[in-house]
Amino acid sequence: MIRLSSGVDIATVEINQNVPVQNSADNILERDVVGNKTDTVGGNSIVSLTKQALAAVGTIDTQQDVPAKNGTDNNYARDVIGNKTDDEAGDSLYSKAYIVEKHNHSAAKVYPTLAPAKIINKVNSSAWGLDANTTEVIPVNTIANPFDIHFINIGSLSANDQYELIMYRGGAGAEVEIGRVAFDRSVTVSEGSIPIQTPLVAANTRISCRLSSNDTQARNVSIKLHYHTY
Repeated sequence: MIRLSSGVDIATVEINQNVPVQNSADNILERDVVGNKTDTVGGNSIVSLTKQALAAVGTIDTQQDVPAKNGTDNNYARDVIGNKTDDEAGDSLYSKAYIVEKHNHSAAKVYPTLAPAKIINKVNSSAWGLDANTTEVIPVNTIANPFDIHFINIGSLSANDQYELIMYRGGAGAEVEIGRVAFDRSVTVSEGSIPIQTPLVAANTRISCRLSSNDTQARNVSIKLHYHTY
């Protein structure tokens, strides 16, 4: 047996170079700091910490994958950014950009097109009164893509008066207001296209309107809708 001047024999030194047990909590010898090849991410040795770092890098790499189309998760930056196939039905940044791009650059369409305008009547005898029922403008299952309406062409106002036109989506008896516009006719007739802003409307949705005015007499106006699809 060879004994070092410190009093520790060589045999003892060699034994202490053996690796510690898996995930050892000891912190006495250098081997405890280095660890064991079988240490897991649950330990605190250099081997364990390295495995933890590698696992984290792997997670980051995985989360760079794009989410599914119109994904609803909100856990990672990728969920906020979105997928190139996202459309108006999503809520990612890509979806929002898609909506703006389509709103600004989709081809303008008219309804009814190559046909007479729709006549909206007011028979209510009260100033600014509304009739019980709406007048259908776009029947259900007519526009096969999501759409919004951005102009109303006003024509053939029946009399000098102040008017409001209220627009709705949904079936008869279940209409939901989606926008309204004001216009008038005086000595100078105010007719032509006026802007309206509606929410994005689901494909195949029915659109209807009500007319009101400042006078107590019956009134009517003819309209065409300018819209675009997504």
